[in-house]
Amino acid sequence: MAVPRRRGLKPCPSDYLAPNQEWPDGSLVADAPDVARFVQTLVRRLNSACGGNERPSIYAVAKKANVNPQTVFNLLHGKTWGDVPIIYRLEAAIGQELWT
Repeated sequence: MAVPRRRGLKPCPSDYLAPNQEWPDGSLVADAPDVARFVQTLVRRLNSACGGNERPSIYAVAKKANVNPQTVFNLLHGKTWGDVPIIYRLEAAIGQELWT
């Protein structure tokens, strides 16, 4: 598996959605990098742990993880790639692996 350089990635994971698809469950374009699919899977798991994108649950998870709620919203909506410290803190807060 080739690892794309960060510089070569589109600005956000949801930019790889196929036409008329919705993040995070929609299909990605055929040439989407594996990392976009990985983030899509991670977001599905996080979304499930946050009660299906309900604001109170997202704020509670963000607070427990010591992560800005806007960062969690951006991750859930495919507007950011996330990073290892944030994903680690989210995993610790929800008691579930996202990074597998």
